Amino acid sequence: AIEGSGGGFQTMDHHKSVSPELPWKTMEDTPRRVVQTIEKIDNFQGRPAPLLRFRSTLEGPCLGPLFARFIMDLDQREKWDAQIANVYEAYPINDLDSANIAMQFGKYGDCS
Repeated sequence: AIEGSGGGFQTMDHHKSVSPELPWKTMEDTPRRVVQTIEKIDNFQGRPAPLLRFRSTLEGPCLGPLFARFIMDLDQREKWDAQIANVYEAYPINDLDSANIAMQFGKYGDCS
């Protein structure tokens, strides 16, 4: 990940030139759990939305799409996230260009 180093999360965290402006706050750090560390930036890139980072050490085959589905698929996520029951789409986005114009072209992020 970083030239001339062994790599890994610890190397990235301690290498000041990688992300000196990113103030990660540790929300949870429990080495015995599957998700060992949860960290958060409150206002990523000055936008009023948090950025979360989950860290884990897993053994076995690398199946990235399965993890993405675990987080993004509503049917999968409702099995472990009780807040999904409170999520509803009040205003669906049918025209992405109009939505980006209304959001002032990236002030609050981009719809894609």
